[in-house]
Amino acid sequence: MELAAWVAKHASSLPEAFLHELETMPKWKSQHRLAEVVWYWREHRLPGDEEIWSRLSNPMPKGEDPKSWPHGWLDRYRHLQCWVDNERRYLLDFRLDFYRREAKRICTSTACVVVDTFKISDVARRSLPEEVETGGQDARTNRVIAAPSILRREILRASAKWHCTVEVAKTENGTRRCNVCGVLAGAAVRKLVHACASCGAVWDQDVNNTDNLDEAHASGEVVTIVRPAGVAEDGRIVGGKTTSFGVAREAVSKLLKTE
Repeated sequence: MELAAWVAKHASSLPEAFLHELETMPKWKSQHRLAEVVWYWREHRLPGDEEIWSRLSNPMPKGEDPKSWPHGWLDRYRHLQCWVDNERRYLLDFRLDFYRREAKRICTSTACVVVDTFKISDVARRSLPEEVETGGQDARTNRVIAAPSILRREILRASAKWHCTVEVAKTENGTRRCNVCGVLAGAAVRKLVHACASCGAVWDQDVNNTDNLDEAHASGEVVTIVRPAGVAEDGRIVGGKTTSFGVAREAVSKLLKTE
């Protein structure tokens, strides 16, 4: 590799920080790492680096075939990196717009939205070696793609805007506990559609969790997390109220312990 040979030849005259950064360069497997160094190098030129710099950053002429240009890799890489960044921003904006429209639809079609106390960060936590992992890497990957915390945040914003109440009810093992007989499945339910071993009822995990949440909400053991502003019976204007999920989660837990 020409760059490695050049660094070894001029090691005595190169800055220590530069040598430290390129110390393991022959073992690099990431093109992005090399591109980062070259981009930094462009703004911090070194004495006597004209020859190697021309080899690293020789720009590709306009209209030239990228495959036929021997040293146009940096231009191609920057182009592809910008394309990836733009695509990522497009997808993030698309997801956010979709969640906002769904949040508005939910909050304008009902007077009360019920959410559970599920702690999203628990999915991101890696299990200890002695623990049984129920979700694994797939669950953590899906959490990042779906970003449920963003959807929950947009529901809270939409509820305050469209005068919809949000209440928190506590459920445990909502996808494992049969909503018909109440028996808890012996292991994590990995298939979307599950047949209860006790009563034989067949249910979708998401629908089952929703039914269990409705039952928990019907018990009255809830905490209001968003209460929109309104007018009381005596004509007084009552201000809105917003509580964080962390506070609501603790409040629901205390409520269940005292009853």
